[in-house]
Amino acid sequence: AKAYRKMFVPPPGYYLIEVDLSQAELRIAACMANDKTMIDIYRNNGDIHKSTALIVAGVTQAQFDAFLKEKQKELRQKAKAVNFGFLYGMGWRKFIAYAKTEYNVTFTEKEAQRIRVEFFRKYRSLSRWHEAMRSFAQRHKFVRSFSGRIRHLPMIDSPEDYIQQEAGRQAINSPVQEFGSSLGVMAQGRMNEEIDPDALQIVGFIHDAVVAYVKKEYVDWGMRTIKRYMETNPLEEWFGVRLQVPIIAEVGFGENLGEIHECEGFS
Repeated sequence: AKAYRKMFVPPPGYYLIEVDLSQAELRIAACMANDKTMIDIYRNNGDIHKSTALIVAGVTQAQFDAFLKEKQKELRQKAKAVNFGFLYGMGWRKFIAYAKTEYNVTFTEKEAQRIRVEFFRKYRSLSRWHEAMRSFAQRHKFVRSFSGRIRHLPMIDSPEDYIQQEAGRQAINSPVQEFGSSLGVMAQGRMNEEIDPDALQIVGFIHDAVVAYVKKEYVDWGMRTIKRYMETNPLEEWFGVRLQVPIIAEVGFGENLGEIHECEGFS
């Protein structure tokens, strides 16, 4: 993908800025499920991938901290696959293939089964949320996201088990993924009304990331501006929604979309 992304370059005198939401799906799911463990991690500016890495390795926090940085990085990468794989209730067999194709990490059948059980034991409200969303869809044939958008799910009543199960998965992930994407769309709409396009021009949107051109002399201002808009959508005013965790955007800039310098800790 990086080789392809290098094709996207800004005009002379401009940088490309990419601002994406940090773990938006995990944050939104934590609120929808009202999972105390996940909410506490995000409220305290913790690292949920590190928290899940303890499950992957089967160690305590102290033991994890004693590992070499390279080992910690490896376990954290595995934890990403675990978090995003099991967030919506994926089975352990499908997870093994998902982890390999999406994150290039390998799990044995025994590991995948153990980790799945411990994952839902740690984030114990997720399984109750899964069941509640499936039950709602079975009763009403739709689900609704925080923004009010509806996903119709008539196939939840299909006589074919695999079609019914897929509709059940959509009942869980659709409201989360829709709202995560909409956060970026809302920010773009507000910027389109308020920002001078000669200084900063939005040119793309990738999943939950805004891509913009900004004049090189304004790059610091541009990153701060987009980050602020992404993190401050007036959700309570527009939808009556007050999220229990902060929404955080991460920023970077570069000469092309394939070589973005990530500005870690930028505020």
